[in-house]
Order: sequence, then structure tokens, then C-alpha cells
Amino acid sequence: MRTTWRPFTSIMNRSQSCLSPALLLVIFTIIQISALKYETGKTYKYSYSTSVLFNDLDSRRETKAQRDTGVQLSLGLDITPLLQEDESQLFKLKLNTATVLSASRESQERTLGTLLKYPVYFELNKDSIGRLFVPETESAFCSNIKKGIISLFQVQEQPGDRTEIDVSGECLVLYTQTSPTQITKTKKECNNLEIAGQFSNPNKILDVTVASKTTLDYEFENGIIKSISGLNTVSSRLNMRSSMNGGATVSQRLTFQGSSASSETVSAADIDTAIPMLEKEIGKSFRLSLLPTESEITQCIENCESPTKILSKVHEDLVADKISTVASAKAFMKMLKSFRNAGKQTIAEVLTSPDSYYTVPQLIDIATASQTSAAQKAMMELLVFAEDYGTEHPERYLLAATYSTHPGEFLIKDLLTILKKPVPNESLKESLLLATGAVIHTFCQVKDQCTHQVVQDFRTLLVEGVAQCTDDACRLTYLRAMGNTGLPDTVSTIMKLAVDSNNSMVSITAVEALRRVPRTLITAEVRASLSLLFHQSVRRYDSSVRVVALDLLLQLDLSLMELRNILLAMADRDHHELSTFIKMKVLDRAQNDENLRSKLQTILKEGRINNYQLMAQVGKSSSFTGYLAKTEDLNCSYNLLFENSNSGVMKRSGMKVNLFG
Repeated sequence: MRTTWRPFTSIMNRSQSCLSPALLLVIFTIIQISALKYETGKTYKYSYSTSVLFNDLDSRRETKAQRDTGVQLSLGLDITPLLQEDESQLFKLKLNTATVLSASRESQERTLGTLLKYPVYFELNKDSIGRLFVPETESAFCSNIKKGIISLFQVQEQPGDRTEIDVSGECLVLYTQTSPTQITKTKKECNNLEIAGQFSNPNKILDVTVASKTTLDYEFENGIIKSISGLNTVSSRLNMRSSMNGGATVSQRLTFQGSSASSETVSAADIDTAIPMLEKEIGKSFRLSLLPTESEITQCIENCESPTKILSKVHEDLVADKISTVASAKAFMKMLKSFRNAGKQTIAEVLTSPDSYYTVPQLIDIATASQTSAAQKAMMELLVFAEDYGTEHPERYLLAATYSTHPGEFLIKDLLTILKKPVPNESLKESLLLATGAVIHTFCQVKDQCTHQVVQDFRTLLVEGVAQCTDDACRLTYLRAMGNTGLPDTVSTIMKLAVDSNNSMVSITAVEALRRVPRTLITAEVRASLSLLFHQSVRRYDSSVRVVALDLLLQLDLSLMELRNILLAMADRDHHELSTFIKMKVLDRAQNDENLRSKLQTILKEGRINNYQLMAQVGKSSSFTGYLAKTEDLNCSYNLLFENSNSGVMKRSGMKVNLFG
């Protein structure tokens, strides 16, 4: 290194007239920091401190209530290299001191003895953290703290960008060299991995937008980290109401204190051989862990209350008469939090306790909303689907399951198991099919989950089930379930029923079952079938069938010819109410669809379309869209439609409400 640096030093001291700024930049950026070089047989002592502060993003921080709240954590730690295997090193991380201090109450300092209990071992492969070996008895809280420190030792030795997996998840990382011994690491666009136990809502308007950025400034000396100072900012906003938000500001510093000789080494040929020896040394087995944080289970230390005790206090607020009140909402959230940290037996005891007598339906809602495997197992043991009576509680469970935000595969498997057994109550069986379809639709919104076997099993159940139906009531049930599911590979089955059925309700339900199928997956064959229904190309259909076919056609990218033919259908004076509805539906849709509006304006320049005979309809059927609410973050619109028969009697009406972010 000495012979390498001397020429650069002499060059940098020359007159500025000799070197242009551009050349100086080139020379500066080619200087690279050497890889970390921690010597086996030494222990490196560091001090670490961090402050984590929380507040609303828009807080003025003027009053005491508006000030930041949070904690300050101080640690003393040892990093000891134990073994060198080719380009990989095995390290031991041991915390010696750990104190936490309240940011708002500085007098309240506490020692965290649990952090000092076990060491953690990790593999450093050049500039990336490899395997982590964590004692099986180590809590997720302690493990996550230590993972945060270990992540700091994952640093690239040269400028550039790459994707890294660290304590924050999978992140895009940029390295910028600021001097021969300093480098800045910037992390952004971090996505939590499955190990974190977190999830997002597939319906983005109901989701939360999280933005984070981390900057770490490294200083190196003699191949080791001399110091790290960093700042991490995180903001979180509810998409449908951005005024409901929160933010975290995290500052941290790691400082090298010195090194000393260490007798801690492992006489092993490689890391795999060393691990059993270390397990024997500390008397604990290790579990392999990923670097991202793990999901923490809340552990109550003092003033603990079991779900049963909480129910005894809030059961009066959960009765049916108090639903939709603030007191009921608070009671719901208290029970939900306790259920999410409870086991199957505890939840079962709550559902069968004397205090639950008048609140069982509400407790079913809460247990289902917790979306944990423990709660699901408790529900499956208590609910009965094999009887023709007493279906209130199973129906309540299915309704709650329908609105699951992140359903697990265990829920779908349980529902499929029930469906494959005899369900004597037809209404309950229909609810089972509809709920399972809705759950699978939400399940499929997560990337790659739609390829899971449970989804294919339900698709097979639907297709085979509707083929075996002997009456239209059965076909309607399966079509509604297909509509809730929205699987593209059921479209051919749906369209065949829509075109071939002699029952107008079956045809209407079949077309409406396409509502959740992405419009990009509507093939030319499906468009042709919809046109066939609307224009009655093969046989006559009820006007309501033609109306639902029109509604779907207008959502597609119609050609000028297709749109022109739709408008020409208004010339049918024998069905003046339908002709009126077509006109109102096209005009209403064009108000909110720029592409359709542009094509309509082009066609209306034609005399055979824009004339009194075609455009002056005498019916009273209508379709119009208006706003229920407009806010800074979203608009809520409604579409009201009513179709009359030729005699003037209302034949069909409907209202659709949409939220747009």
C-alpha cells in the first residue's frame, strides 16, 4: 500500500495548473478502500449508541405533547475473529454492557441484562454478511438488536451500487467514496422479507406508504472500521388519509475503542466444523438465521392481562346494541391485540367463557380479524359446518374471513377441507364458496401466490362443480364464486354459460363474474362473445343481459367501429327504454374515460350518428355518476343506474361505489 499511495500523494501536491478538476475526480474515484482485515487472535472493542425518536410527520414540536418520544440505547461490545476460511471469516459478537434511556424522561435509565446473555456468531464473506448462528433460546428482540450491529460490518470496498440484504430487508445501496479512508453508504427502497412477519394490503388505497432512507458514513484505519455515524429517517402515511401518519428518526454511532490479544480461537478446518464446537462451548444449540429482522412476539412483563381478563372488562361494550360506537371500537382493538399474541387454547377459552355469552358473534369477528394460525385452529375446533341448523356462527365467521387483508394458506386449506365434506345447509355451502373465492382473490394479489396448489385446487372445484350442476340455482352459486375469485383461467367456462344459458339471470351473473378479471386478460374471443350478447347476433337475449354486456364492453379499449355499432343499436324503436339506457350509459362513461370521450367526439361528427332520430330518445332509463366525497387523498364516486321496461315500470336498478386514490 505504501508504494501505491506515494505517487498519488505527490501528484495531489503539484500545482493546480497541472491537473484539471475532471482529472482530479478520476484519480480520486479510482482510489479504493481495502477489504476489512480483522486479525484472528485479537478482540476489537467498540462502543455503540443510538437514539430512536417517534412523532407525527406534521408535528410542530412546540408543546410537551408534541415533542418527540423514544429511547436511547448504549452498548459496549466485543468483535472477535475466530476462524479464517479462504475469503470468509467467522466472528463472535458479544455485548458487555447495555442500557436504555427514555428520550422524554431522562431520569429513567434501565439495564438490559437479557442482551448480554448470549453471544451471536456470524460469517463475513469479503464484503457481505453470510450465515448467522443464533442460540435457539435467544429472543427475537435480542437477536434483532445484534443483527443491526452486524449489518454495520457489511460494507463494500469500492464505490458503486448493488442490492443488499441486511437488517432492513432487501435494499438498494449506493457507495460513494469521500476520501481515501472514508466512504458513505446510502440505503433506500428497502423491502421487508418474509422473516419480518410484515405484510401490505393488496388494495393500495387501504395500504400504508412507507418511505425510508439511511445514510452511513464510514471511516477506516489499518483495515478495520474506526467509526460509523448514521442517520435513518422513516415516514409512514395512510394512503386514504395522509394526515394519519408517523415518522421515526434514528441516529447511531459506532466507535472503535481499542484492541487486545485474545485466546478465543477455534481449532477447526472450516466454519461448518467449528459451529458444533461452539455449541458445546456455550451449552446451546444454534439456529441459522437470515440477517433481516424477525417478527417479535410481545411478551408481557408487568401489569399483564390475559384475553379472558380483558373480556371480563369490555364484554358490555361488545354487545350487539353497542356496535358502531367508539366504546365498541376500543373494545374490539383491545381484544384483537390480545388475540394476536394468544395461543389456540386461550382463544378457545375466551370464546366459550361465560362473559362471551352475548358477544360470541363479535368475538368471532375479532378472532378471524387476528388472522393468526392459532385463532384459525380455535375457530375450526368450535364451529360446526356439518349440521343443517344453527348456522349463525359459521356464517359470521365466513363473512369476517371474506375481508381478510393478508390471508394465509392455512385459512384456504381449512376452507377447502370443509368444502370437500358434505355441507347439508345450502345457504351455508354457498357462503363457503363465496368466502373462499374472495379469500383466494386477495391471496392472489401477492406476487407468485396465485401459482400455489390451493388456488389450483379451488379452481378445479369450481369448474367441476358447475359442470355437475343440474339446475340454474346451482350454476348461479358457482358463477358468483367464480366472480369473487377472478381467476383468468375460468373465463372460458363463464362465457360459455353466459352465451348458452336460456336463463337471463345466469347470463347476467356470468358476465358480472368477469368484474375482477384484469381487462388486459380479456381476449378477442371474450370481446366477440360480449358483442354477440349485446347485438344479439345469434339469438335474442333479455335487455338486462345486453346491458351488463354493454357495461363491460365500455370498459375495454373499443375501436371506432365497435363504438359506432353500439350507438347504431339505439335505432331500435321497439325497445326505446334500452336505447335510452345505451345513450345515457355511453355518455356517462365518456365523462370519466378520456379515451372513450375522444372516440365518441370523432364519431359524433358523423351525420348518421349525431341526428335527432338517434340521439333524441324518449325513455326514462338512465345511468349517471357523481361524487359522494372529495378529499385531499381520495375521491369517492357513485354510479346509479336504473333500467325500465317499455311499459315504464322499473326493471332493474343498481348502485356502485368506488374509491380512487
